[in-house]
Amino acid sequence: MSEAAFRTKVAERFSTMPAVRAILDAAQNDLSDAVAADLITTLVEASDMGPAVRWQIVREWLTYFLRDKYEIAPQSFVTRLRPGAGRD
Repeated sequence: MSEAAFRTKVAERFSTMPAVRAILDAAQNDLSDAVAADLITTLVEASDMGPAVRWQIVREWLTYFLRDKYEIAPQSFVTRLRPGAGRD
């Protein structure tokens, strides 16, 4: 399987996970790191990693596997749809 095919398959599965779906829904209206970290605490069980660290991991996965649709805005670190991707 090529890297592109792998990325596509993972993106399909990743974006259907209930917790990730909730994050993607929240990102429809831009999602700050602080709000996302708070959201993470309501979506997944407690962990030895803090919510900010868990969010950073999810954010990196979003920007790798769903990079055609989501970006991290460097001036404010808001996860949002890419321009032209359209809102659901």
